Amino acid sequence: MKNKQNIKILYQKLGEFITKFECLIYAIKYVKLIPLSGLTDQAEILVKNYTAKETIDALAMMIDLVIKNNLIEQEDTQLYKALINDLYELNEKRNKIIHSLWTISNSENEKGKILALKPKRNKIFEWEEIDINLLNEVINKTEMLIKIIHKDKVNYKLADT
Repeated sequence: MKNKQNIKILYQKLGEFITKFECLIYAIKYVKLIPLSGLTDQAEILVKNYTAKETIDALAMMIDLVIKNNLIEQEDTQLYKALINDLYELNEKRNKIIHSLWTISNSENEKGKILALKPKRNKIFEWEEIDINLLNEVINKTEMLIKIIHKDKVNYKLADT
């Protein structure tokens, strides 16, 4: 019975992460990219079908333009760059989780582990574990980044909240 509860929790965590990540990408598009462009209808046409990576790329280009034109304080430059790095890193972890053939093991020696099947170079396939700690980490990081995106200014002190 406990194993069924653990499996249910793992599925809930997977769903929670997927949902929150999509909310993050939506916020980047509709809270930052479209309003900052000044061309709401035209910008929405351009970004609404962007993948997560394309959305982050567009935000990175916009931030680079703002930095290049000295429209932000010098000390904020590193914070914006850190934000972009965190977004790319989170997207890589999301891709690892989403684009794998995964299963939650029921075997005695691997009960409740999420096993992701990924093609590896020079090997046909290799199982890689995605554990509850990784899911909790990406959920927490996603929640923090959503809060930051909704702020006018990047503030990594939010990580403490």
